[in-house]
Amino acid sequence: MKSQMIPGVGTKYSMLTSNEEIIHIIMHYNGKREVYITDLDENVLATMTLNSSEAREVALKLMDVEHDTVEKQEFERFSLLRKEMLVDWIKVGKTSSLKDTEVEQAEHRVPEGINIVGISRGDQVIPKPSGSEKILEGDTLLVIGYNDAISEFEAMCKPSVM
Repeated sequence: MKSQMIPGVGTKYSMLTSNEEIIHIIMHYNGKREVYITDLDENVLATMTLNSSEAREVALKLMDVEHDTVEKQEFERFSLLRKEMLVDWIKVGKTSSLKDTEVEQAEHRVPEGINIVGISRGDQVIPKPSGSEKILEGDTLLVIGYNDAISEFEAMCKPSVM
């Protein structure tokens, strides 16, 4: 699923299905969720708007929680953890202190810790990079961690202002 920030609105998630339809989910900052289904030419086939409780109910049904494929307690625990954790893409700048650092070392530079779960490098994507993988200038890192840790880590990746 691809994600795209929409300034002033929220985040748009898009996924191509095996039926060659595209599902677009727009998560607004105010909690509203819009769902659009389009064909490959972006013709809208269906739309709906959900509030957060409706979206949660649909997600539970899609995950088949009531039929024990996913424990409802696990889903609720994940939902709580998701509120405390962030997943973000962070670009490594030219003057970043993390440039040419191994992933394992970079993850421990922030006291609360973060995890680098992917690296986008040019046309290459490195999922679950090894601890010895070097971080290069221009890499975009997919990281997960607590809000403050992500902010601190992002500051290390950005070029310093002179």
